[in-house]
Amino acid sequence: MNFSFKHLYSTVLLLLSISGAAHAQANFAPQKVGEAINSVYAELNPVLSPDGNELFFVRANHPQNGFGAKDSEDVWYSKRGEDGTWSEAVRVPELNIGRYNAVWAFTQDGSAVLIQGRYNKDGDFWKKRGFSLVRRTSAGEWETPKTLSLSKFHRKNRGLYTTAYLTPDGRHILMSFSRKYNGKKSRLYVSREKEPGHYGRPKKIKIKQGSAQHAPFASADGQKLYYSSNKSGNFDVWVAERLDESWRKWSEPQPLSSINSANWESYFRTNIKGSQAWYSARADKNSNPDLYTIKLFEENPFIVVSGQVINKKTNLPITNLSGVTLYANDSLENSLMVNEDGTYTMKLPLGKKYQLKPQLANYDADPVTVEADSLYEYTETKLDLYFTPWTVVKVQGKLLERSTLAPFPAEANARIMVNGKEPDSLVVNAKTGEYALWVPYGQNYKLQVQAKGHKTEEQPLLLDKVKAYQVISRDLYASKVNTATVQGRLLDRKTGKTFPAGVPVQVMLNDTLQLTIIDTLGTYAVPLALGNTYSLSAKAEGYYPITETIDLSQEEKQIKVYKDLYLAPVEVGQSIRLNNVFFENAKSTLKPESFTELDRVVTFLQENPNMKIEIAGHTDNKGTAALNNKLSADRAGAVAKYITGKGIASDRLTSRGYGSTKPEADNKTEEGRSRNRRVEFTILEIKN
Repeated sequence: MNFSFKHLYSTVLLLLSISGAAHAQANFAPQKVGEAINSVYAELNPVLSPDGNELFFVRANHPQNGFGAKDSEDVWYSKRGEDGTWSEAVRVPELNIGRYNAVWAFTQDGSAVLIQGRYNKDGDFWKKRGFSLVRRTSAGEWETPKTLSLSKFHRKNRGLYTTAYLTPDGRHILMSFSRKYNGKKSRLYVSREKEPGHYGRPKKIKIKQGSAQHAPFASADGQKLYYSSNKSGNFDVWVAERLDESWRKWSEPQPLSSINSANWESYFRTNIKGSQAWYSARADKNSNPDLYTIKLFEENPFIVVSGQVINKKTNLPITNLSGVTLYANDSLENSLMVNEDGTYTMKLPLGKKYQLKPQLANYDADPVTVEADSLYEYTETKLDLYFTPWTVVKVQGKLLERSTLAPFPAEANARIMVNGKEPDSLVVNAKTGEYALWVPYGQNYKLQVQAKGHKTEEQPLLLDKVKAYQVISRDLYASKVNTATVQGRLLDRKTGKTFPAGVPVQVMLNDTLQLTIIDTLGTYAVPLALGNTYSLSAKAEGYYPITETIDLSQEEKQIKVYKDLYLAPVEVGQSIRLNNVFFENAKSTLKPESFTELDRVVTFLQENPNMKIEIAGHTDNKGTAALNNKLSADRAGAVAKYITGKGIASDRLTSRGYGSTKPEADNKTEEGRSRNRRVEFTILEIKN
């Protein structure tokens, strides 16, 4: 008799007994999977796909089963949605060939499943007991089952019931069966792969526990064996540790008290990481088995604390947080991250109570407590940090254009700088130009107005002899200068299309945020003062900004400059040109003006530690191919050497010279040859 409903469901009847009550913590208690999967019929043998998003299981005696509602077992399937819920379970006709069907395991890459039975070459007729692999195409279609060769399996397996599990590496098949004719009490066996698709004879696993063992499963690392046994008189789940490479010797088994109960439990499985388990169990002796899940351990055992950093005097966010630090239980907390909008985030391990002491120059902070000593699961919580400013003076007045004595227009975005930095306590009325700021007394300051299209004027603020709060009136000025308007499109480097409205794009001037564009038609415009050279780029999440040079050093009159800004998607295969990398003529010696561009690449690699790139050098077609190949290779190598010299691991970089073999433009013109002389990098790998 082949694998049958009596193997899965009758085993439930056979193995009922009493076990100790579960001792799981409240947040780690067994939970029924839900009505989308469980039904009034028996649900057994849950098998999770490697990515955790597909669940295959056996449903017994359902009217929709291929052999109807009597003595039938079919494979059913559910898929996890993006919100984490499971879809309504459906049959998988391609895997339900015989009367008694089961999926036992996935291969490591998730492309195939191990199923019950051996079939004819067309895969539509059950021949005899055994196992087969069924592969699934990239289109999601199931191929014809391929029989696995298992030496002497038919001679040894003479009982009624069979279960199996294929280890992720495919090297071992764990199984349970009885050697007695029509025997109901199975033992555990292991078979080792001899060559692809061929396994040696099953050898008994040396575990003496109970009169029957059932439903073996191995952890992803092969170190733990889970199975169901009637040692306590009822079928419960047990676990043992592997002792050698034979897979036959295991430690003394221990019960899984977190799931075992007075009822029947079996078919225990976990996800790849072993953090979540799935199994089949009965709620009471009169009910059909349902599928359950339980969290075994927290994959991300942290509490994430976030909130705003608040000025307690003004009740406004403090946005200048470059110097903020935080001590947790008197130790500097390195996970603290602060943002330009006055918010912060930090991640603390669970299981402790934390006394937090924030610190920021010129402020006193309120100490706070985070109680994570009784938390066992990943948690997010909000907690604002309050800072009280030290004794200050108030400086107030107007921000005015020198020539007109009028407030700055809104587009000038006038800002006050104190000793070269924007103060967090600044309040400005953009319409009237009135401002107020608070600074600690006892020292001297330099005040400036920074406004687009204006030249700053430094004004001293002498407070070194001030010893008490006071209000100081001081108007601040800046002179208007001629400007150029630089404008263009914001383009995706890969598609050549403009960014759509609603996608936040930051326009950076000399690596400093100039403006953020959201609701536009994919264009930008920025005013720049004449007489200088600028670097201009656009940033967006998931893209690398390609920097352009805007040279206004020789301009004297107001002009318009049209320059499109490109953003390259951060993905494998994307090549990104480095526009501002320069070498000595016909040499591989980097010019100093290249360092800013290369430092951007260093920062990019630091922000993406799982990325590998290729540095590519290119030349025009002047000179011989051999010389061009050498020059391009030397230049690519010089760039790679600079980057590794900044602390980037050398195994993350390769360099290669392509000579003149990959031109971007026609080599017949000087402009084309100039474009062809370039350095770029290509993203080779991004590991998850």
